[in-house]
Amino acid sequence: MSYFEENIKIIKQRDIVLYEQLQLQQAHLVDRVEASPAKDGDSYLKVRLHGQWVAFNSTYHPVKEAASFAKQYESMPPYGRVLFLGFGNGCFCRELINVSKKDYGEMEEGARVKFAFYEPDSQIFLYVMQMYDLSDILGNEDVFIFVQGLNDNLLSGWCNRNLDVLNEKAFLLGALPKYAEHYADAYERILSLHDRAVETLHLYANSKKKMGTKSAKNGIYNLIHEQGSDSLSDFAQRYPGRLPFVIVSSGPSLAKSLGLLQALAGKVFIMAVDSAAAYLMKHGVNPDGIMCMDPIKLPALFTPDMREIPFFVHTEFNHEVLDSVRPKHIYFVSSYLDYERIMAERRGDEMPELDTGGSVATMAFAFAVYLQVEHVILIGQDLCVTSGASHITSAVDRAVTEQAYIEVPGNLEAKVYTYSDFCSFLEWFQDTIQKHRELQVINGTAGGARIEGAVYMPSEELCAYVEKMGAEHDYKRFMEFIYRDTEDKMTEGAELYDNIQKRLSEIKPLLTHGLTVLGEDMIRQSLDTEGGMRDIVERLDEIQQALSGIPEFELLEHACVESEDAYMAVLADAVPEGTAAVQNILEIYKQYYNILLEKINVVDAWCTEAKRGRAL
Repeated sequence: MSYFEENIKIIKQRDIVLYEQLQLQQAHLVDRVEASPAKDGDSYLKVRLHGQWVAFNSTYHPVKEAASFAKQYESMPPYGRVLFLGFGNGCFCRELINVSKKDYGEMEEGARVKFAFYEPDSQIFLYVMQMYDLSDILGNEDVFIFVQGLNDNLLSGWCNRNLDVLNEKAFLLGALPKYAEHYADAYERILSLHDRAVETLHLYANSKKKMGTKSAKNGIYNLIHEQGSDSLSDFAQRYPGRLPFVIVSSGPSLAKSLGLLQALAGKVFIMAVDSAAAYLMKHGVNPDGIMCMDPIKLPALFTPDMREIPFFVHTEFNHEVLDSVRPKHIYFVSSYLDYERIMAERRGDEMPELDTGGSVATMAFAFAVYLQVEHVILIGQDLCVTSGASHITSAVDRAVTEQAYIEVPGNLEAKVYTYSDFCSFLEWFQDTIQKHRELQVINGTAGGARIEGAVYMPSEELCAYVEKMGAEHDYKRFMEFIYRDTEDKMTEGAELYDNIQKRLSEIKPLLTHGLTVLGEDMIRQSLDTEGGMRDIVERLDEIQQALSGIPEFELLEHACVESEDAYMAVLADAVPEGTAAVQNILEIYKQYYNILLEKINVVDAWCTEAKRGRAL
């Protein structure tokens, strides 16, 4: 078996997109990349650039040079993520991987250092695939390869997924020798991707601080609705795969698509995002479902006549909307908590954790993937500023300037302008579409940003396309199933809340005991005895295991989400070496235990309010 066959066999198992592109590209002529013998008998890579041959490794000792280069990265901390410009012949990559290997003991898989190598020259990658054994690198689960023009559109998704509060300071950028010099534009690109990922993380963190308590409170209050919710598993099992799933978002172009939606009604399943539903109904288009996610979505956006339309909600969605509208059919489609999954199993249902992507539209798309539909149609998904506005219901935004906005390709225009968060949603769509290539994704938005991987269709063409599917019979039968039972299924739920409060009363003494263990006297005494500090850590581990064995403890932790990230970030920076460092970590745990104790009273009060009915 040739090097290429062995290498691509491994790639097929890990990255189907790169595999398919390499299959198409392997016959292309590679005429400006060569491997030449080095003085020590190894080989070095040289590339013809701007009419001259450039050596990308030492011509004397390639491996020694690579080991010397990698040495500067040997102090990479746990949770480190490293984005490098260049792959070359794999020599530098191999040495970087070697210096990153550390004994993290019992630490979770995510604690290992992960690498992304972005090769900006596809000819280099094609050549080394044929000439070198790269199996050790390609088969390493902590290594990801992105190649210009082949799968590089997935690179931004890797950055967003791998950056969080635990590793923001350990997210490193670098370039293999010669790459930054000869591929300056590519280096600027990874700098931009990194900065955008950091900005997105900060936006998420700010949103989390703003909505953390509200989200947790919604989760508690919505348990009463979950008890009487419709079966998501039944819905998923019965959904006809060939019935097109239309996601209607609230972009400014939606006004131009009302006629299209009226023509599609009864032939497709129309899922409106929460902010688009009222606009559609006002203009005579009743959606088949309303997707809801926002913990602080204004109840004023929802009307009493929506009670007849099924709601598809995240467990953290604003409970006030469900309390006031009281939809006859509610499907809980996603949660971040294992506790919610346990509750779903107890009522014979399921509760997935969808990759929501940060917006209600991306959550709707993730739900379509979960349903395993064959066709997804996007309408009103502008993902940009159109005619000076960002949403169908918004006022005109400030003037668009190249300095204030990000420029992206458009569907009908060469370029459009978008916000940073919209750009992250755009990249999420593109990344997800690439992962689920079995989906036929059609973008029927009347303008907006181009979504790579989706086929753009104007209204008339889209209508004809749907007409050929002939899914009206599937639609009719499925809707009969949805509306088969319209009784009000709300239950009292007092027993459920009583059980949570009982569990909180069991959690409280465990936390109190933890604070005793973390007391100054205990710490001081432990320093005077051999193994004393280790004894404290072991006792804390026992307490943590006891807490983890109580499902309701997750609800309490969730109620502390506003302050949790700050403590996790401090712990991520701490190096448990020396007595002072260990004492500092224990002090952080003590502060967090105090917050948990305070939140017990808050969660208990939420349960009491929920039992009282709150207009239910």
